Amino acid sequence: MLFVGYQASGTLGHLIRNGAQRVRIHVPQLDERFVLHRSSGDLSAEKLSPERRRADDELRAALASGRDWHNEYAQTVLEVRSALLAAPDDATRRRMLDRVKAALGGR
Repeated sequence: MLFVGYQASGTLGHLIRNGAQRVRIHVPQLDERFVLHRSSGDLSAEKLSPERRRADDELRAALASGRDWHNEYAQTVLEVRSALLAAPDDATRRRMLDRVKAALGGR
């Protein structure tokens, strides 16, 4: 939703901008998707590119099925961190990180 200009007292725009919890809005059905941005309290919208729409569809499908790779990544990072913190010394931590790097192809 993009607000342009002054939102006069008593208008729907004024209610929304001032934090109304519930309002009734009629929005026509559109076959477009947008990303909303907030900057200094102002909202703006940007139309999604076809590539971003595909990624959005893929993310929705992954979320509907449970965990996606982002969840697996976050869990793996937490497990690696826990293992490193549990290691007895820095030399062991370095060896552990070397093994991880080797598994990633020497990166």
